[in-house]
Amino acid sequence: MKLTFPMTIIRKNLLIGILLGATVSLITSCNNPEKESILVQHKKGENKGVKNKAMISVFGDAFPVDSTTIVMYPLTLNTPEKDGDRLKKYSSGPDNAPYWNIAFYDTETGNSNLLVSDRVILINSFQKLKDLIIYNATPEDYNGDGKLDHKDPKYLFTSDLTGKNFKQITPKNMDINNFQAINHSAIILIQAVTDSNKDKKFEDNDDIVPMIFDARKMDVAKTVFSPSFKAELNKTFEKLY
Repeated sequence: MKLTFPMTIIRKNLLIGILLGATVSLITSCNNPEKESILVQHKKGENKGVKNKAMISVFGDAFPVDSTTIVMYPLTLNTPEKDGDRLKKYSSGPDNAPYWNIAFYDTETGNSNLLVSDRVILINSFQKLKDLIIYNATPEDYNGDGKLDHKDPKYLFTSDLTGKNFKQITPKNMDINNFQAINHSAIILIQAVTDSNKDKKFEDNDDIVPMIFDARKMDVAKTVFSPSFKAELNKTFEKLY
């Protein structure tokens, strides 16, 4: 699978890495095009009972989890096409994101399980960090348009290496703009955007909130800077500029 990133993001990550002594550590990552979306049942019931029969579930390429007997199979959504009377359920073309789930298989025991079974979720990317797997996912129809897509906030989740104990580690109503792992550590640096003006959008005029997650010490991510430090920062900025 070929991974591509905009040059502006690459430059930004390299600069952050130089300043903080960190480097990007995407061990396993699969990103979905922003145009993709997953239909969800709207709170008002507009989509109740409606199923998208044009979609089928397809097993994506296998991703072995380093130093374990576990293999991950991302589950993609695909549009079936008729080839005569046959239904195409697999394409060798570009990645068929988004991922609506991930199947885990243990090559030693033969056991298998799904990552999520109780909700609709759009999985944007995943990577291994020590004894955890970190997921960038969209689980909430934040703007109420009946689908999960790039306009809704992305949250970070973790699970163990077998895909169990799936839980959210970043706050609701904060969109994860980017994140990176510090090499040889269990620490993730996170840049989140909060919906400051409550307009159900995450845009340039909304506040950026640096966060940190240490898998060895924390259950959830926390903000890097205290309110008192941010007040001091704002005071200094006003004085100098």
